[in-house]
Amino acid sequence: MAKISQQKQEKINTLLSELKSDNITKIKTSLDALELIGNETVIFPILRILYPTEDHNEKNQLLIEFLCTVKDSNAKESLINALSEDEFTTIRSKILSVIWNSPLDFSEYLDYFVRIAVEGSFMESLECLTILENLEGPFEEEQLMEAQVILSGLKEQKFDKQKSTIVSEIALLVKSYIQRANIDDLEEFN
Repeated sequence: MAKISQQKQEKINTLLSELKSDNITKIKTSLDALELIGNETVIFPILRILYPTEDHNEKNQLLIEFLCTVKDSNAKESLINALSEDEFTTIRSKILSVIWNSPLDFSEYLDYFVRIAVEGSFMESLECLTILENLEGPFEEEQLMEAQVILSGLKEQKFDKQKSTIVSEIALLVKSYIQRANIDDLEEFN
């Protein structure tokens, strides 16, 4: 993270506090300013403002749209780290949605998304499938093998029918990535 001036950080902090308002005009103005002067440090504070259950709340929509448009590559690590923070458990599917709508390439996290898909809720699995389908690659052999290890350990695990379908689609997708990379399969899975 690059050092920023005290004055700029104070301005960012002021804009972040204005996002807590219910005044939509003030929120839009603050987000416009954050787009110009913000950095990856705004990710966690914005995620803390999101409401877990109010998908159609205008404020939530504005915050999510803002997060989806962040182009600073340093934001990738912040979003990935947020997925493993306990305080964001209730909005994990929203964070995953932000990731798949992001212009940033998250290809280096392929195995991480496979793990979330297997361990998470149905909605988290669905969001991960969408992310995985849209990753650009190329993928490191180590990532592909790790994803395959995660998936090959599922033979005894029972999912409901919907999640089982999603996990099967992810397994086929990973297998296609492995074949494209000309890597020998560790073992068959499905």
